[in-house]
Amino acid sequence: MFSGGTPLVSNKQFYDNGNIPFIRSGEISSSSTELFITEEGLLNSSAKKVHKGDLLLALYGATSGNVAVSQISGAINQAVLCIRSKFIHPGFLCHLLTYNQSGITAKYLQGGQGNLSAEIIKSLVFRMPNKQEQLSITKTLDIIQQHISLVEKQISKYENIKKSTEKMLLTPKADWQQVRLGDIVDYYKGCGLSKEKLSSNGNYPCILYGELFTKYNEIIDEVQSKTFITEGFSSSYDDVLLPGSTTTCGEDLIKASAILQDDVLLGGDIIVLRPNKRIVCGRFLAYLISQYKKDMLKYTQGITIIHLQGHKMMDLQIKIPNLVVQRDIVNNIIKIDEHLKQLRYSLDKLCNIKTGMMSYFFG
Repeated sequence: MFSGGTPLVSNKQFYDNGNIPFIRSGEISSSSTELFITEEGLLNSSAKKVHKGDLLLALYGATSGNVAVSQISGAINQAVLCIRSKFIHPGFLCHLLTYNQSGITAKYLQGGQGNLSAEIIKSLVFRMPNKQEQLSITKTLDIIQQHISLVEKQISKYENIKKSTEKMLLTPKADWQQVRLGDIVDYYKGCGLSKEKLSSNGNYPCILYGELFTKYNEIIDEVQSKTFITEGFSSSYDDVLLPGSTTTCGEDLIKASAILQDDVLLGGDIIVLRPNKRIVCGRFLAYLISQYKKDMLKYTQGITIIHLQGHKMMDLQIKIPNLVVQRDIVNNIIKIDEHLKQLRYSLDKLCNIKTGMMSYFFG
């Protein structure tokens, strides 16, 4: 086992026109690197050469514990550990360490503090099968991972297609009408529902504001949470929902979802836009709002907790086509969303299969 180092950043001769990929902790699974170093930089620093097929493990920072078989030859810095063994197949060890990653980081990086080290990794104890069985396990898990990677690439492809399609379809045309948001929707807020009131056995569907960040996209056709509570503000079909606050950044609040269900209880801090159905389709509005992100940021305020000022947002000027065009646009985007939904379902199934097999092999 060995880690590397970083050539002196101020010495341009160590970097300019370099042809040695400089692999940092966030790049251990990549087929390319952002930085390159020269042979002189390698020889005059603690950077160490690694080969394609070596096992690399991230020691520091947010990627601590991440492990991958290197796709390229290059050099590593002090935040990357290279592991070589005559007795352990690198692919097998990669899967084994990945399976145990959460346990390792929980033990040695308590509260996210500290770093891993070669000494810590050397101290880990695992039961090992013979080399032939290692190879068989590796091939099995690699096949599943190849399928996972393929689906992930398809998801990325269709997410890009969706972005370009939305930009093309939602960019205002000459015949679109400019309107004030408050003239085409009624503004409400959810109320009276907290996380403690959720119950998997509940009789009534409900949505908490935090779920708009984590569980739902632009169209909500299936509500995931339930409660026994009956009091509060309820949805109407095609209402548009936005989260009212966040602790991250204002841009995260510009995330709209149209709910396709009546009588869903809406928790506090959910902004509700109820569209005038003779003028605007809620589903269209949910997609359109993302195109006005820059304009809507002026309606956010706060530092530690950032709020979206819904009542002021009613002054937002937007451009919309007639209802027929709105519905055509929605139908075209929904087709892409449906394909993405199927891909994500397939990805979840594959990941569950891999998790189950890793538990069987390593648990």
